[in-house]
Amino acid sequence: MKTLILFLLLVLTKPQTKPDSVYICVSKASVAYHQTLSCRGLRSCKHQIIKVSLSDAINKYHLRECHVCYSDY
Repeated sequence: MKTLILFLLLVLTKPQTKPDSVYICVSKASVAYHQTLSCRGLRSCKHQIIKVSLSDAINKYHLRECHVCYSDY
C-alpha cells in the first residue's frame, strides 16, 4: 500500500513540460496563447486561429500563457 501511495504521489507531482507549439487568435486584441484548439479562451476569437511555435508566440506575438488552459502549470 505504501508503494502504491508513493508511486501515485510521484506520478501526480511530476512536472509537466510545455508543448512546442501553441494556438493563437490572430487579432490585435489577443493577449494569450493556448495549449489546445478546444480551449475555452479561444471561443470568443472572431479572427483566424493558427498554430505557431511557443517561442514565436512569446517573442514575435508578445503573448502570455492562457490562464484557462495553463492553470495546471
